[in-house]
Amino acid sequence: METNIVHKMTKQKEELTLQYNRLVLEYERLLAENKDLKEQLAQLQAKYAETVLKLTAEIERLQAQINKNSGNSSKPPSSDGFKPVHNSRERSGSTGGRTFPGN
Repeated sequence: METNIVHKMTKQKEELTLQYNRLVLEYERLLAENKDLKEQLAQLQAKYAETVLKLTAEIERLQAQINKNSGNSSKPPSSDGFKPVHNSRERSGSTGGRTFPGN
């Protein structure tokens, strides 16, 4: 009976050792994967930061281009576009047009 218990305990120890070794291998694999992912993340962050800087510069350039007119650049006045003309006359209140009696 005692040898049976020793045999079971030895078998359990072997199984636990195998499980432990598998867990150590999995842990090492996950550490390596984590390291790779961190490197990829750092590369993406650098790439996106560069893209943001480029886009910010492009936005500033386009805004400066939009804000130019003949008064603050060498553009001719004809390139300024049309400015709305405000009518200085007051409205008379009538609907306009001729009215005929009896209609």
